Amino acid sequence: MTDIEFESIYAQIAEFSLLTTEHYKTLSKEEIKEEYNGIGPEWMPKKCRDWLTDHFEYFAPATVVHDIDYGDSDKTKIGFTAANERLRTNCKLLLKAKGCQWYKIWLYKYRVNEIADACQEFGWSAWSEI
Repeated sequence: MTDIEFESIYAQIAEFSLLTTEHYKTLSKEEIKEEYNGIGPEWMPKKCRDWLTDHFEYFAPATVVHDIDYGDSDKTKIGFTAANERLRTNCKLLLKAKGCQWYKIWLYKYRVNEIADACQEFGWSAWSEI
């Protein structure tokens, strides 16, 4: 990801008032950029993460916040579910704030649930081992 792309994503987190944690608020922009690896767990091949990152590009600001959440894991089921629900909420906030062409709205609404459900279903190993 280029610096310009990250700057745009980072700005949208504040512009659209995405939900963040207190930990997020203590990090510098550089620390946040360093933590973000695209969409997908570290163990996933880069090619797969690149595809997911492109597929869910619309929700990139929410996934940056989500990566910070996972990096600050408390290793509890409550924290895990809270991080994934924050991702779902942030994706919905982006959808509402950014808008899109009417014919894409259902696709993006589906993707909100797709990404949050996948994290809840398959993300425990990444959450609990950090």
